[in-house]
Amino acid sequence: MGKTRLAREACVKVAVDNWKIHFVDLKGKDTIEAIIPAILNEMDLIGEGPTLKSSPDEERARLLRAIKTYKKGKMVLWLDNVDKPLEPDMGETTNVFRSEFIDFLEVIVGLKNSKVKIIITTRFGLEEKSIQNDSLTTSEKNKFAGFLTIRLDSSEYALNLEEACQYILDYSNMKSVSKDDARSLARQAGMNPLLMKLFVGCLVNTKVTARDLVRSVSSRPADTLTELCKGGYVTDNQIEDGFRQVIDLLREEEMATLLMLTVIPGSFTIEAAANILGEVKNKEFGIFKAKNKIGILQLKNLVETSDTGRQDASSHSKRQERYTIHFLIRTFVRDVKIREDATFRKYYDDAEERYVKYYMKKMNKLNSLIATDFKVAVKQQEEDATNMRNAISLIRDKAQVYKSIEEVSSLEDILDILLNPTERYLYFKKRSAAEKQLGNVVNFAKLRSSEVVQLSERGHGIETLCPMVEEALTALSNLPAEQQGNKEVELAYTRCYHCMGDIFFERDAAREATKWLAKAKEKLSKFPDEKDMMVNILTSISVSTHKAAIDEAKRTIEPSGVKQALKYAKQAYDLRVELSGSELHYETPTIIQNMAAFHHDLRHYDEAVDLYKHALKILNDLKLAGTTKGFSIMKNIATSYRKMKRFDDALVYAKTAMEGRKELLGDTPYSARSVYMVGAVYMELEKYTESKKYLIQALEMEERLWRSGKPHSCDWDVLQDRLFTVCEILEVPETEILEYKRRVEEAEDISNHGKPAPRREFKLNEDDSSSDEEEVPRVDIRSLVTDATDLKSLLQKRKWDVTDTGNEAPTVLEMTICMGFFVVIAVVVYHVLYGRTTAEISDSV
Repeated sequence: MGKTRLAREACVKVAVDNWKIHFVDLKGKDTIEAIIPAILNEMDLIGEGPTLKSSPDEERARLLRAIKTYKKGKMVLWLDNVDKPLEPDMGETTNVFRSEFIDFLEVIVGLKNSKVKIIITTRFGLEEKSIQNDSLTTSEKNKFAGFLTIRLDSSEYALNLEEACQYILDYSNMKSVSKDDARSLARQAGMNPLLMKLFVGCLVNTKVTARDLVRSVSSRPADTLTELCKGGYVTDNQIEDGFRQVIDLLREEEMATLLMLTVIPGSFTIEAAANILGEVKNKEFGIFKAKNKIGILQLKNLVETSDTGRQDASSHSKRQERYTIHFLIRTFVRDVKIREDATFRKYYDDAEERYVKYYMKKMNKLNSLIATDFKVAVKQQEEDATNMRNAISLIRDKAQVYKSIEEVSSLEDILDILLNPTERYLYFKKRSAAEKQLGNVVNFAKLRSSEVVQLSERGHGIETLCPMVEEALTALSNLPAEQQGNKEVELAYTRCYHCMGDIFFERDAAREATKWLAKAKEKLSKFPDEKDMMVNILTSISVSTHKAAIDEAKRTIEPSGVKQALKYAKQAYDLRVELSGSELHYETPTIIQNMAAFHHDLRHYDEAVDLYKHALKILNDLKLAGTTKGFSIMKNIATSYRKMKRFDDALVYAKTAMEGRKELLGDTPYSARSVYMVGAVYMELEKYTESKKYLIQALEMEERLWRSGKPHSCDWDVLQDRLFTVCEILEVPETEILEYKRRVEEAEDISNHGKPAPRREFKLNEDDSSSDEEEVPRVDIRSLVTDATDLKSLLQKRKWDVTDTGNEAPTVLEMTICMGFFVVIAVVVYHVLYGRTTAEISDSV
């Protein structure tokens, strides 16, 4: 093991006797002026005294006084990585700090406090240095003040990357292993000796090359164990035998601790470990016990110290050390031990439940923080994002197990950060169904409205969404009379009304939307403390008021209505900033985006673009630019640039929005609008071939939307107009235009809504006036195939123009080959006939 691990083992042993351990990492610190503040910080002595900022001499005196007068118990001061201060002189290079640091140690020894011990871990020894403090008697020097030096030779257990690399090279017998490959394998193993042995075993016992092994385990790091087995590099038995050498030596308590910690997929703090191990009755003692248990596992290379600890720069709070279990160890222990012993299954299930509850509480704190300081909330969730996402998945998939957790219905804000749109939809769908089955009406109504919001964003229509919300409203109205008027019930009503308003708004029924939103605002006005929800309702009312001011039929806009919408949006903005203390909140860009859209419709295009870009800047600051919200803003920027006739600028934003929406949302009306937008901009740039390409892509997406039961985008009508106009400009053949018209009719046929498209049949083409080549015989490919296998083979070998009419379109090369073939046949026939005639003449003669 390494020097730090040996020191940790010593600390674990003395901790049993109630020694308090202060760990100070001095990596990179080479002067006394840098070392003393680090020690003071660990001992919670920063800032004590008359001034917050003290001179080096004052800090030195404070530390020595604290060590000399320490009487609260017994303390171990562990100075780790003391390499720079003790680095020996090299040739003409003198380390001026070495003697200064050793003198400082001698002063501490001279304080004669037997309740304080010091452990120093360093790459350099002190064997040649003896204690020179004359105030100590010989007995004291021998009993108390001597430097106990333990030298560690490099071994297979060293955690240094280069030594780990050399270990793989040595023990694999240099079997075609380059140093780069060895280094890659060492990194993949996390310099964990147990896992390095596994990789070396693969190299020694099989024919696999080091390069293939690196490629295999690097392609899917999360599934390394699976990849090794699947690639035939090791067998399950080989893996099991290798792990069992260590696992089977654990005592039952150690095995239980390791198994319980395997429920955590990411890195974790000691506080999280204490909660999951069930050591929570006495917080300080529980953390102490958890440290001891983890320390034992660390000595056996089963738990590692992670490098992702966080320190709050705005305070003097200490860095939170984080731990991790390598995924190979986690997978093996969890799968094998649970399979073998039902007792361990109980350990694991109990730990999983504590894990879910712990991270649910953590997410709820972050959810509250989002309303006041979104940027800090995003920063805090980063380290535990993996653990929180996994907890959400467990709650979603094991609803009956985690039915008693009250916080599951109030996580909408944090879920927007942690999950993508599909994951959010699945979470709300499963949880709302679970709450309905459990009879929790209020939670069901809240979650159902959130589920409907996700479905609305995916393009589902009123006929699907409204009945879902009405079911929730019916459930609320059926609650006993004594519960009606209760705040939670009223807020559930508010969410449902708000949801109905958003549904009608998205389906171009702005006036109906405004009615539902007014009902939501009226309900919420009873609870002035619910400002966060009021921001959302004001935002929705602003956009519905704006939409109601637009007369689509007459293509006119009522300016007074747009100005009223702008007023609502400004109220929402002011309230949002008041709640958050700044613009850095994930809802602020949406509000600013709406204000920009209102300016756009008032023909204030410059103001609109400026506001859009400001909203995009806030999203960038919040690290949310690559979300659906960011791509929506980009699409709107393109729209304003089009009005300003800055088409090149519009194209950049339109294409970015299109690709982002297609990737995140798939086939939705929003994605279709973005594809259409790109085609429209190309048309305005008079690049008609490119325009036609994207307009046809938009048509195809609109067809898929209709066939899947979703509504068309609001650009459906204008898409048709532009597509046919481009076809006319390009002088597309009439047959092709008629085909597009037929597809449009099918995409508007109500009988096709929600009905999968039939498989296309291969038919003979009656005419193809678009071809410039001479007419060639038409071939019905149905005569060439007898089953699907023949058809697939034929299509793969030849280039077929497979349209609805399904006839063959040979290339020029194919035509040339065919002509050559016929010429050869003709020559052969000629020679046969000619040869036969000659023979007959000869015979007759």
